[in-house]
Amino acid sequence: MFCLCFAVNFLFAEAQQDLPTDYLSPSFHKGRREAARNLMPDSSVLVVFAAPSRTFANDVTYLYHQNPDLYYFTGYKEPNSVLLIFKEWQTANDGSKFNELFFVQKKDPRQEQWTGRRLGAEGVKSNLGIDNVMTADQFKSFAWKTPAVRNFLFELPDGIETE
Repeated sequence: MFCLCFAVNFLFAEAQQDLPTDYLSPSFHKGRREAARNLMPDSSVLVVFAAPSRTFANDVTYLYHQNPDLYYFTGYKEPNSVLLIFKEWQTANDGSKFNELFFVQKKDPRQEQWTGRRLGAEGVKSNLGIDNVMTADQFKSFAWKTPAVRNFLFELPDGIETE
């Protein structure tokens, strides 16, 4: 009986690692970010939010569907994230330069047993090819030396609370 349980667990674990490989490439999404940046007015930032997850009943959620705009620019398929694309290069307080920032939810093994694996900041860097990635809890405290950003370009997906 023990051997049967072990074999079944092994098969399920093996099936989880067999993920699709035919997604759009990181270079495709990077090209879309560059194309958007070229169309933006000077001194502007494009802000793209992830779609919210929706609850069906109590603790049961609907199958998650990403905001198509965020997926188009990043290939990211998880909730609780925001992408910032700047027209001009920016300087962080530590002196590093960036023209895009991506804030994603951090890895949480306890939560992932219920919601599925998360990429986390390091996974996004390695799998999606986005260089400047931070966790969502760093969003409020992140500071950069920037010239005045005059134009904020954004649209809130349906279901995001505005209050």
